[in-house]
Amino acid sequence: MRSMKKCNILKINIIKNLATVFLLLNTLSCQNKEDNKLIGELLGSAIGAYLGSSIGNESTKAISTIIGTTAGYLIGGKIVEFLDEEEITELENSIQTTLNQNVTNDSTLWESSKLKDTSVLITPTKDFTKNNFKCREYQKMITRDNKQILENSKVCRDKDGNWKKLDS
Repeated sequence: MRSMKKCNILKINIIKNLATVFLLLNTLSCQNKEDNKLIGELLGSAIGAYLGSSIGNESTKAISTIIGTTAGYLIGGKIVEFLDEEEITELENSIQTTLNQNVTNDSTLWESSKLKDTSVLITPTKDFTKNNFKCREYQKMITRDNKQILENSKVCRDKDGNWKKLDS
């Protein structure tokens, strides 16, 4: 029981520290791509740490937290690395529309209006149910400078009908 309390305190401290760094970076008047990438990495790390800590048993939580933090850091920095806030919002809207309207394996291509060589192919890959809520798996194939990054995600509708990323 004592180690569980320590683990929870550690998680809270990590999230508080990352939130503090995020707020400090956000208040800087001259944000640039590097700042945005760092913010994405920090937010990805915080989310990954939280998700990683919520899986596994008592003896594997620390490892899961570290793996989640690392994965979140890497993924969180990839898209933010080259998209600004406006385009991230456009991409998120395109993902929502795709999840709402497309059948499985029917893709939508989102193309950056600011970067000619940047696009994301969004493809729902599987429908399933979890806790009586409609869920979907989908892929994002991010293309930039003829390089591709594939990200897989799982989402479920919440009680209000919004798509929410699954914890694991």
